[in-house]
Amino acid sequence: NAEYMGDPSQPYLDVFTRHRRTMWFLVDGCGIALSLLTILLTQFGHVITLRYFFFDWMYESDVRFHSITGLPLRPVGAILFFLYEFIIWISVISHLRSAFTNPGVVPPMAVPKELPQQLVRDCKKCSYYWKPPRAHHCKTCNKCIFRMDHHCPWVNNCVGFYNQKFFMLFLLYTGLSALLTAVFMIAAGVMWLRLEQGKAQAEPLAFLACFCAFLEGLFFTFFTGDFLVEQIEGVTLNQTTVETHQRKCGKQGTFLDNMRESFGSSLSIFWVLPTAPPVRANFYEPTFDAPDDGSDLSDSDSDLSTVSSDLVSSSEDPDDRESTHLSAHRAKSTVHANTSRKRVAAST
Repeated sequence: NAEYMGDPSQPYLDVFTRHRRTMWFLVDGCGIALSLLTILLTQFGHVITLRYFFFDWMYESDVRFHSITGLPLRPVGAILFFLYEFIIWISVISHLRSAFTNPGVVPPMAVPKELPQQLVRDCKKCSYYWKPPRAHHCKTCNKCIFRMDHHCPWVNNCVGFYNQKFFMLFLLYTGLSALLTAVFMIAAGVMWLRLEQGKAQAEPLAFLACFCAFLEGLFFTFFTGDFLVEQIEGVTLNQTTVETHQRKCGKQGTFLDNMRESFGSSLSIFWVLPTAPPVRANFYEPTFDAPDDGSDLSDSDSDLSTVSSDLVSSSEDPDDRESTHLSAHRAKSTVHANTSRKRVAAST
């Protein structure tokens, strides 16, 4: 009888939940350097925007406006300032939570008893412990990660089941802040030209800093936007980047259903805030062959997906989970057998 490494009396999900709450930090020199560089670059654009846009062109000398917002800015400038600061710091928090959140490390455990054959995999690099169907081994983290999308050096962490929300929010808010930085730098340049100030009157370092901030904002807008589109496509198809290369995917559902698996079951304001989502990993979740034309799964795979989902969710007891997955395996054989008979009949 296979047991979890540790206390085998604990329910499976409780073991997984305790494991994901452990502190996580990857000691990788390159990843740490790139992660710090990301923060420094975003803060460079942040500081330049504050100095040469808000507190230069949006400055208000009338102290009557200062008492309203608490800032020496015009009313429009104050509104833009608070919006910009909110986006910037939510981006930073999302980045930190992406870096320090356990992405979904599979706890060391033997293969559960009576596990269906299609779910039996072990990882040679993790001392032959059980490797769930949707888990993949990361060479940098040296761990098996559940729903591993990719290892991102910019956050010095893998992007997996438990930190995908933070990573997507990091991309979203970093892209928005970069776009605002580029727009504000253009606005500062336009206002400078409208006042007919010659280039000789401008400080060379100030001009260079604003130009670099503009280029940086433009670069990060397209860079993070491209990654965000890929993440949204992955959520839509319930497919990680690793599974894309393997031509595999998870159970097909609607976009909102797939989003709820990573962001939480209830659509709320917390979806756009870097708060921990109330989600739990289903390590027994099977994979399916991805459709070649981007359409839905075949009838047999769809039927199997429905049967497996119903059986897995039918019980919280670990022994019942294993027996129901064995039933799911038998159901899969029946479904594929029926499909084969239909094809034979059609051909004859």
